[in-house]
Amino acid sequence: MSLTDLLRMSAGNLKRRKLRTFLTVLGVIIGTTSIVVMISLGMGMQKSIYDEIDQMGGLTTITVMSSDEDVYMPYMDSGAGASGKEEPKYLTDGTVEELKKLEHARSVWPTLTVSAMLLKGQYLAYGELRAVPPEGLSAMDIPLREGSRLPSTGTGTLELLYGNNIITNFYKKDGGDDYYMTGKLPDIDLEKDTVFLI
Repeated sequence: MSLTDLLRMSAGNLKRRKLRTFLTVLGVIIGTTSIVVMISLGMGMQKSIYDEIDQMGGLTTITVMSSDEDVYMPYMDSGAGASGKEEPKYLTDGTVEELKKLEHARSVWPTLTVSAMLLKGQYLAYGELRAVPPEGLSAMDIPLREGSRLPSTGTGTLELLYGNNIITNFYKKDGGDDYYMTGKLPDIDLEKDTVFLI
């Protein structure tokens, strides 16, 4: 039997069994489409997770902190005293310079983090204030809103860079009317209004 005969017989069988042919083709199309959609969805979610991790510093950022007597240490050094506590170790300019000399360190900068309270009229907010040198801000590659800029140095004026969610931390001092209860943002313009920082 030649190839032409086989093709003619196959076409004839497909024509005779139209419903079965249609259902088979439909099943193949649905199966193929489902696989393509699932792979695309998986790859999209993976990229989204990687981008989110990268925005937070990714797996290439290491935070080194001073030890403190009040902070529980999960290990004990042989130099620990009889009480089992290590002597406090503080980060100095010398420590920063040592870290800069590490082979794979691309950038090293000190950061000072303190709790802060923001006051504006009847509104109050708590947050975290971080002091970072200009090279640290540049290395973080923070996406800025159009028309914004990184704080200038050597001006004698304190300039702050704030995140777009800081406004949601404000609530009325008398208790209530916060963003998470009402869904409404407070009437504060952080670019124009005077806000007291404590």
